[in-house]
Amino acid sequence: MIIYYFMKWYLGWMAKLYYRRIYFKGYELIPDGKPAIFASNHPAAFMEPIILGSTVRSPLSFLVLASYIANRWLQWFFRSLKMVPIYRADISGRETLKKNESTFQYVYDSLQKNAHILIFPEASTSFVYQLRPLKKGIARMSVGFLDKNPDKDMYIVPVGVNFIHPSRFRSDVFVDVGTPIDLRKLPAADEAVMINQIVKATSDGMSKVVYNMSDEKKQNTTAFCIQMIDNSFGGKRSVFGQILRHDATFVHRIKNLTVLIDQMSDEQFSVLENKINEYRHLLRSVHLTDSVLVPSGTSFFVFALISLLGLPFFVIALVLNSLHLLFSWYLRKFRIERQEFQAPVTLAAGAIFILVSSLIFIILGIFLEPMLLGMVVALPLSLVVGVFYYDHLEYVFRKIRWILLESTKKDSLNVFRNEIISIIVK
Repeated sequence: MIIYYFMKWYLGWMAKLYYRRIYFKGYELIPDGKPAIFASNHPAAFMEPIILGSTVRSPLSFLVLASYIANRWLQWFFRSLKMVPIYRADISGRETLKKNESTFQYVYDSLQKNAHILIFPEASTSFVYQLRPLKKGIARMSVGFLDKNPDKDMYIVPVGVNFIHPSRFRSDVFVDVGTPIDLRKLPAADEAVMINQIVKATSDGMSKVVYNMSDEKKQNTTAFCIQMIDNSFGGKRSVFGQILRHDATFVHRIKNLTVLIDQMSDEQFSVLENKINEYRHLLRSVHLTDSVLVPSGTSFFVFALISLLGLPFFVIALVLNSLHLLFSWYLRKFRIERQEFQAPVTLAAGAIFILVSSLIFIILGIFLEPMLLGMVVALPLSLVVGVFYYDHLEYVFRKIRWILLESTKKDSLNVFRNEIISIIVK
């Protein structure tokens, strides 16, 4: 458990550096002290278990495709992180399905102890604003547990982990926990019917918390609209902004925005899309982003002063982290083709680099030079400094461009922005 809680904190800390803000809705709905399966969408490979595992109070076990955790030398590590293998016939062969019996038993034993299990019932990862058809595994596990424990409660908790864009560094995440499904309240039926009832109830619950666009072609426009609303109403930019925000109202507002755009007629959406395309083209032509048009919560002078004073520390941070930054860039540029895996692999590369480097400096500090022990603190601290300084410097440069921009282009950008906001804010 020591390794689990350390990694829960450590990977959560890394995720909160990668993403600028994580909004959370529905924390109070989680049935603490009762057996529950969390049913989450799966748009970003390993980021959902990291985000949920680090923000939910209770320990989360989660099912992972067996091929991802097949290394026999690391089995002890995977088990300590509560990663449980699940086998699929189309990937590992039909003969491996027998191994799922031990996985199911692990789930039953854990739920018997009122544990929480995280499952991705879509059974694959893909970044789309869409809830894909659910597999029946979650229902079979639920029915199996209820059969073995007829006097126990059992809940399925629908969860939406929604990204503006999962691989984009310093983007935002919106976690939406839905109303738990009390399986005891479903109509009594035989096993086959009960399985179908649970799948439907889970799908209905997830559709209320997952961004679910009927037309995938609307996704890019919707993502940009979410970013605009986030810039406008998600909290003003400050020197050190709050990262984890329990803001049910705002998460609900963003979800409603996706519903609004999804329900637009072709003509209405075409008007919105054309305005956004013109607005984005003008932004790109002057090397600006939408956020610079929104007043910040801190004066520009403070941001500029921080950028000036922080430059020496930023240079040190770049030097100390140069190896893992270059390695992460190389992985994203040349080795990772699917965008769903870019963020988790980048995060993992940084996490491993800091852990291995810290271990090396501990050994060197003990046997050679005690002063080197200070690097154990300097490495993660420099990463924090580097990330926040990068944010400030990027904002300052864009704000300077905005200040120097000719007034006619400023007016055009503001007109475009106000017209778009008037369409998407209801």
